[in-house]
Amino acid sequence: MPITAAPLYTLYVGNRDFLPFSAAEETGIIAIVGQRFPSFTILPARGFFEGGELPTLLIQIASHQRDAVLATCNDLGRALDQRWIGLSETGSYTSVLINFTQTPPNLNTSVTDREAQIARAGNE
Repeated sequence: MPITAAPLYTLYVGNRDFLPFSAAEETGIIAIVGQRFPSFTILPARGFFEGGELPTLLIQIASHQRDAVLATCNDLGRALDQRWIGLSETGSYTSVLINFTQTPPNLNTSVTDREAQIARAGNE
């Protein structure tokens, strides 16, 4: 169904390991976003954070459901074990603080463990 006059949100999802996302991680990210939004765009980007290059995915969602966008930010942040997900809406940028009360962070997970964690989050 076409969407008209909806705000366009862009989520800035960087890999905290400063490595490109694996295919499994990208599949998990797509599954998480797809739980709430049947239509969205993902663009690979080169982000920079505190002087270091940070492989980033830009996820664009046109939606009238701001709360669902924020919930998706939280789901992605928990799955990727990140404290923040960047969000741009109507030309303004903010860092969305991730709520870890549902799933505590595990800062010592390996890349393989993180891939499994993301895949599980996408299947919930």
